[in-house]
Amino acid sequence: MLSAICISCHPLIYFFTFLYYTDVGSLFFAMVSLTIHVYHYHLWSAMFSIIALTFRQTNIIIVAYEIGLTIIEEFRLKNKQSHILHVYTSRSSDTINIKEYITVLWKYSRLEIKFILNLIQSIIWKCRYHLCVIILFLIFFIKNNYSMTLGHQEHHQIVLHYINDSYVLNVN
Repeated sequence: MLSAICISCHPLIYFFTFLYYTDVGSLFFAMVSLTIHVYHYHLWSAMFSIIALTFRQTNIIIVAYEIGLTIIEEFRLKNKQSHILHVYTSRSSDTINIKEYITVLWKYSRLEIKFILNLIQSIIWKCRYHLCVIILFLIFFIKNNYSMTLGHQEHHQIVLHYINDSYVLNVN
Protein backbone atom coordinates (compact mmCIF):
# COMPACT_ATOMS: atom_id res chain seq x y z
CA MET A 1 0.00 0.00 0.00
CA LEU A 2 2.78 2.43 0.94
CA SER A 3 4.66 1.61 -2.27
CA ALA A 4 1.56 2.35 -4.33
CA ILE A 5 1.13 5.74 -2.65
CA CYS A 6 4.81 6.53 -3.14
CA ILE A 7 4.85 5.64 -6.85
CA SER A 8 1.64 7.57 -7.50
CA CYS A 9 2.78 10.70 -5.66
CA HIS A 10 6.45 10.77 -6.67
CA PRO A 11 7.09 8.43 -9.62
CA LEU A 12 10.60 9.75 -10.27
CA ILE A 13 11.70 9.32 -6.67
CA TYR A 14 10.13 5.89 -6.15
CA PHE A 15 13.14 3.93 -7.36
CA PHE A 16 15.46 5.71 -4.95
CA THR A 17 13.29 5.52 -1.82
CA PHE A 18 15.17 2.54 -0.47
CA LEU A 19 18.56 4.15 -1.05
CA TYR A 20 17.69 7.71 -0.04
CA TYR A 21 15.10 7.01 2.64
CA THR A 22 14.68 10.65 3.73
CA ASP A 23 13.95 12.08 0.27
CA VAL A 24 10.27 11.21 0.09
CA GLY A 25 9.38 12.59 3.52
CA SER A 26 11.56 15.63 3.00
CA LEU A 27 10.04 16.39 -0.39
CA PHE A 28 6.50 15.79 0.83
CA PHE A 29 6.69 18.05 3.88
CA ALA A 30 8.68 20.75 2.06
CA MET A 31 6.10 20.88 -0.74
CA VAL A 32 3.20 20.87 1.74
CA SER A 33 4.88 23.76 3.55
CA LEU A 34 5.35 25.67 0.31
CA THR A 35 1.79 25.03 -0.85
CA ILE A 36 0.29 26.10 2.46
CA HIS A 37 2.52 29.18 2.44
CA VAL A 38 1.11 30.23 -0.94
CA TYR A 39 -2.37 30.18 0.62
CA HIS A 40 -1.13 32.45 3.47
CA TYR A 41 -1.30 29.93 6.31
CA HIS A 42 2.08 30.99 7.63
CA LEU A 43 1.88 29.24 11.02
CA TRP A 44 1.02 25.88 9.47
CA SER A 45 3.65 26.41 6.81
CA ALA A 46 6.28 26.98 9.50
CA MET A 47 5.15 23.84 11.35
CA PHE A 48 5.46 21.71 8.22
CA SER A 49 8.84 23.34 7.59
CA ILE A 50 10.01 22.14 11.00
CA ILE A 51 8.90 18.60 10.12
CA ALA A 52 10.71 18.87 6.77
CA LEU A 53 13.82 20.05 8.62
CA THR A 54 13.83 16.91 10.75
CA PHE A 55 14.09 14.85 7.55
CA ARG A 56 16.67 17.00 5.78
CA GLN A 57 18.30 19.96 7.43
CA THR A 58 19.03 21.51 4.04
CA ASN A 59 15.30 22.28 3.80
CA ILE A 60 16.18 25.50 5.60
CA ILE A 61 16.61 26.80 2.04
CA ILE A 62 12.86 26.24 1.50
CA VAL A 63 12.13 28.33 4.59
CA ALA A 64 14.34 31.13 3.26
CA TYR A 65 12.59 30.81 -0.12
CA GLU A 66 9.20 31.23 1.56
CA ILE A 67 10.46 34.37 3.30
CA GLY A 68 11.64 35.64 -0.08
CA LEU A 69 8.22 34.97 -1.58
CA THR A 70 6.60 36.96 1.22
CA ILE A 71 8.98 39.88 0.68
CA ILE A 72 8.24 39.95 -3.06
CA GLU A 73 4.51 39.75 -2.41
CA GLU A 74 4.66 42.61 0.08
CA PHE A 75 6.61 44.75 -2.38
CA ARG A 76 4.00 44.08 -5.04
CA LEU A 77 1.10 44.86 -2.72
CA LYS A 78 2.67 48.00 -1.31
CA ASN A 79 3.97 49.22 -4.69
CA LYS A 80 0.70 51.03 -5.39
CA GLN A 81 0.99 52.98 -2.13
CA SER A 82 4.48 54.29 -2.88
CA HIS A 83 4.60 57.51 -4.86
CA ILE A 84 8.23 57.11 -5.90
CA LEU A 85 7.88 53.47 -6.90
CA HIS A 86 4.63 54.25 -8.68
CA VAL A 87 6.27 56.94 -10.81
CA TYR A 88 9.01 54.62 -11.98
CA THR A 89 7.08 51.40 -12.42
CA SER A 90 4.36 53.07 -14.46
CA ARG A 91 6.76 54.80 -16.85
CA SER A 92 6.55 53.94 -20.51
CA SER A 93 10.22 54.66 -21.24
CA ASP A 94 13.31 53.19 -19.63
CA THR A 95 15.19 56.47 -19.38
CA ILE A 96 15.47 58.12 -15.99
CA ASN A 97 15.21 61.87 -15.65
CA ILE A 98 17.33 62.85 -12.67
CA LYS A 99 15.51 66.14 -12.07
CA GLU A 100 12.15 64.38 -11.97
CA TYR A 101 13.50 61.72 -9.64
CA ILE A 102 14.94 64.28 -7.20
CA THR A 103 11.72 66.32 -7.30
CA VAL A 104 9.57 63.29 -6.54
CA LEU A 105 12.01 62.09 -3.90
CA TRP A 106 12.04 65.49 -2.17
CA LYS A 107 8.27 65.88 -2.37
CA TYR A 108 7.38 62.47 -1.01
CA SER A 109 10.37 61.72 1.24
CA ARG A 110 8.42 61.78 4.52
CA LEU A 111 5.70 59.59 3.07
CA GLU A 112 8.31 57.21 1.72
CA ILE A 113 10.08 56.85 5.06
CA LYS A 114 6.76 55.93 6.66
CA PHE A 115 6.08 53.63 3.73
CA ILE A 116 9.42 51.85 4.10
CA LEU A 117 8.98 51.45 7.87
CA ASN A 118 5.46 50.08 7.37
CA LEU A 119 6.77 47.75 4.68
CA ILE A 120 9.50 46.39 6.95
CA GLN A 121 7.01 46.00 9.81
CA SER A 122 4.52 44.10 7.64
CA ILE A 123 7.26 41.85 6.24
CA ILE A 124 8.50 40.98 9.74
CA TRP A 125 4.94 40.40 10.94
CA LYS A 126 4.08 38.07 8.06
CA CYS A 127 7.41 36.22 8.29
CA ARG A 128 7.48 35.92 12.08
CA TYR A 129 6.85 32.17 12.15
CA HIS A 130 9.44 31.44 9.48
CA LEU A 131 11.93 33.73 11.23
CA CYS A 132 11.34 31.69 14.40
CA VAL A 133 12.11 28.53 12.43
CA ILE A 134 15.37 30.04 11.17
CA ILE A 135 16.31 31.21 14.68
CA LEU A 136 15.57 27.73 16.08
CA PHE A 137 17.66 26.21 13.29
CA LEU A 138 20.57 28.53 14.09
CA ILE A 139 20.33 27.61 17.78
CA PHE A 140 20.30 23.92 16.81
CA PHE A 141 23.30 24.48 14.52
CA ILE A 142 25.32 26.19 17.26
CA LYS A 143 24.32 23.73 20.03
CA ASN A 144 25.10 20.80 17.71
CA ASN A 145 28.77 21.86 17.40
CA TYR A 146 28.17 23.60 14.05
CA SER A 147 26.88 20.43 12.44
CA MET A 148 23.68 20.36 10.43
CA THR A 149 22.79 16.72 10.98
CA LEU A 150 20.50 15.10 13.48
CA GLY A 151 22.03 11.67 12.91
CA HIS A 152 25.55 10.30 12.84
CA GLN A 153 27.72 13.38 12.41
CA GLU A 154 30.84 11.64 11.11
CA HIS A 155 28.94 10.25 8.13
CA HIS A 156 27.13 13.51 7.36
CA GLN A 157 29.74 16.23 7.11
CA ILE A 158 29.42 19.46 5.14
CA VAL A 159 31.91 19.24 2.29
CA LEU A 160 32.18 20.69 -1.18
CA HIS A 161 31.54 18.07 -3.88
CA TYR A 162 33.18 19.21 -7.11
CA ILE A 163 31.91 16.17 -9.01
CA ASN A 164 28.34 16.92 -8.00
CA ASP A 165 28.78 20.57 -9.02
CA SER A 166 30.03 19.57 -12.47
CA TYR A 167 27.08 17.20 -12.84
CA VAL A 168 24.60 19.96 -11.95
CA LEU A 169 26.28 22.37 -14.37
CA ASN A 170 26.09 19.81 -17.19
CA VAL A 171 22.45 18.96 -16.54
CA ASN A 172 21.31 22.55 -16.19
